[in-house]
Order: sequence, then structure tokens, then C-alpha cells
Amino acid sequence: MQRQLEKLYTPLFMLTKYHEFIIGDKGGPNLTYISDLISSKPQGGVDRGKRDLDSIILNYGYLADDELMGLLPQILGAGFYDARNKETVPRMVELIVSGYERLRKEYFAE
Repeated sequence: MQRQLEKLYTPLFMLTKYHEFIIGDKGGPNLTYISDLISSKPQGGVDRGKRDLDSIILNYGYLADDELMGLLPQILGAGFYDARNKETVPRMVELIVSGYERLRKEYFAE
């Protein structure tokens, strides 16, 4: 439970909150990555923030609940920008937020 929170759900939850803060309510729930304009020179055309998001998914996606685990690969690499994700990402965000809230509640109840 602690590992799920630390390695997967909290980082993804914070990225959804980042998007919500930056973009506001226009466009509904979404998932983005933090673009680091100062220290991230794109390597191979990929921003450091996007590489970090991909790394979270590749290294810790196995910690996700079954439905979320099946959806996360769709946003890896160039898949993040695929128009088909417009319908899928809101569900991913719901699963991230609900999983984060559930795990926090269970973790702090101990």
C-alpha cells in the first residue's frame, strides 16, 4: 500500500492536480506532465517531464489496480498525444484520484 502511494498514485495524482491548477476547469479532468523549461533540453525530441511520466508508468505501473494498469500503456511515449486518448484519459484520471483517495484513507487508518 505504501509503495503504491509513493511510487505510482501520488505522482500521478499530483500531475492531475497540476493540470487542474494550470488549466482550470476548462476541459475537465486530464493528465499532463510538468514541462521543465530550464533544465530539460529535449533528448530525442522528448521533454524531461514526459520522460519522467513514462518512467513512472514503466517502473511502477504494475502497482496500479487492474483497470488502470490496462489503460496506462496508452499514454506512454507518443501515445500520450493520440487523439483516441481524449475519451480514455478522463477515466484514467478518475481511477487515479479514486485509487489515491482509497489508499490514503486505508494507509492512515492503520
